[in-house]
Amino acid sequence: RKLISMHSFLSSMSAMAAIMVLLPTFAPCIDEFGLPQIFNYNAEVSVQMLWQCQLCAVLQLISSVLGMFRLPKNSPSVRNIGFMMTATAVVQTNFVILSSLNGTEVYLFDAFSTVGRMFLITINTVCLMSFIDNVSSVIGDKDMQGWETVPGFNNRIAAMSMTLPVFFGGCLTGNAYLPLLGDKAVFEQFALPFYTAFPGVQTIGYCALSFALGISALLATLQFEKKMSNTLASVLVIGVLVLTNFDSAKFAYLIVAFPEKFP
Repeated sequence: RKLISMHSFLSSMSAMAAIMVLLPTFAPCIDEFGLPQIFNYNAEVSVQMLWQCQLCAVLQLISSVLGMFRLPKNSPSVRNIGFMMTATAVVQTNFVILSSLNGTEVYLFDAFSTVGRMFLITINTVCLMSFIDNVSSVIGDKDMQGWETVPGFNNRIAAMSMTLPVFFGGCLTGNAYLPLLGDKAVFEQFALPFYTAFPGVQTIGYCALSFALGISALLATLQFEKKMSNTLASVLVIGVLVLTNFDSAKFAYLIVAFPEKFP
């Protein structure tokens, strides 16, 4: 009888924790702006829910780091690079949740402390390098060896379509915090009031993003092990990412389109 690995156990626990965080916000409807809504990330969030987000972030962070060391030796380089990109994006996202950058009173470390700056700048730099490595591998890989093991990598255009949204959405969003780390007063004056008014944006919304990236990595593993076809894995990856992040993208649009509604 084969024992479950620590990585598999923590991954399962993190997935359950993420689902428990997301379920209370699941509210499919047409919102006040006449747009479809799946999750309500900008609703009022209790202190208990914020602590639950912290637990979810810790589990997701640890499981993603452990996953980096469990890649099979026969795994093609394009899959390894893509997995590292996903794992570092998960770590980066969860560091924001765990830090004072989440804009709530519940966090584990101060992003503006010496240790906090070191953590965030380091992971943002690693994340940036992994994203660039992934994009360059898609552009420069002439043989396309092993591409059939990665969801959505049917051809170069499809591969770029799968990679660039994660690149711009994950990498650039995370690194956008770096200038703010130089001046805590600027963060407290301009960003903190908004996050205080909408505490779910940097907590539940980011848990959803991290959860979606983790599920995408799982689907990629099932495809690599030939337990799932490329078409099915690709459809499910896109579906999970859209399902969990549609409302975050819509929220960013509403802030620009209706600034009077969001103080």
